[in-house]
Amino acid sequence: MIIDFMIHSKVGDVAYKDVAIELLKTKCLPRVYYELEACPINKITYDFVIHSVFTKIFVIKSYNVVNECITSYNCSMFDAIYKKLLQRS
Repeated sequence: MIIDFMIHSKVGDVAYKDVAIELLKTKCLPRVYYELEACPINKITYDFVIHSVFTKIFVIKSYNVVNECITSYNCSMFDAIYKKLLQRS
């Protein structure tokens, strides 16, 4: 919550969403990918986390709109991530 406020106060409303998504992609998702290799989780859990993050950032509730945001910001869902992990192995 404090970090959320700090980012928002520094970059403002316009860039806040872009900064939050970029932080998600560069800091959070790589850790999740690493953990998927070490301790696999199910598809529902991963997809729920991604959807929840995008729902909070964009303050939207529509499932289709959330999916569109995920696609436009190039954040992969579980199926795409799992395929990449299998190809690396």
